[in-house]
Amino acid sequence: MKVNKLLTIACHKYVSRETSENNNFVWNMIGSMIFAAASMILSLLIIRIVGEDDGGIFAIAITIAQMLAFIEYYETRTFQVTDTKNTFEFGHYKAVKYILFVVSVIVSIVYSILTVKSNIYKCVVILLMCIYRFVDAYADLYEGAFQKDGRLDLTGKSQAVRTVMSVTVMLVVLIITKNMIFAISLSILSAILGLIIFDVMPMKTFRSIAVIWNEKYILGILKNCFPLFIGSFLWSYILSASRIAI
Repeated sequence: MKVNKLLTIACHKYVSRETSENNNFVWNMIGSMIFAAASMILSLLIIRIVGEDDGGIFAIAITIAQMLAFIEYYETRTFQVTDTKNTFEFGHYKAVKYILFVVSVIVSIVYSILTVKSNIYKCVVILLMCIYRFVDAYADLYEGAFQKDGRLDLTGKSQAVRTVMSVTVMLVVLIITKNMIFAISLSILSAILGLIIFDVMPMKTFRSIAVIWNEKYILGILKNCFPLFIGSFLWSYILSASRIAI
């Protein structure tokens, strides 16, 4: 109870710090740059740590994960931050994210099995990397809400800290154990911890984060975001197709 109370107090202080347009811009830029560079840095360093064979498996796994993560993203953030009339509540978007997460995992399992067939190791690495990226896609829900509330600084800080945490854990564990499955698994746990500390808990100070299961509103979000999703997914596929084919 004491630990929970201390965390709550720390969270309130973290959120209540004043921000400005400059602060929002700087933190959003930092978070976006770190997030964008993470995949390239991971691919380069992991090849050096575990060699070309396992490094190649990781490279294709992260490419597939980035492509399939667009199912979980579904471009809901674009619609969420422009919903100025608050037609849909946070809980409706959260329900949609839960549904998309389940669909994303199912698609990644089917895709991995059909693609790598009998190579169980490669299949597991791809699945774990997909889940790793799906955590980021789920965090996008909270970061979109922060942006809508004029707190892009919190969005940037979350992106930056979560990415640094998960990447550091993955690399350190991989250097020590040389076990890529174990390293990615711990990195997923680190990403979830960062999500809770820097997204879920701060968001509780702004609004209720309870999920709202309402078929009408859920279908409304899915319908409105579908054209955006198709565009982003095809764009991602075009960028990834050549690498996957090789």
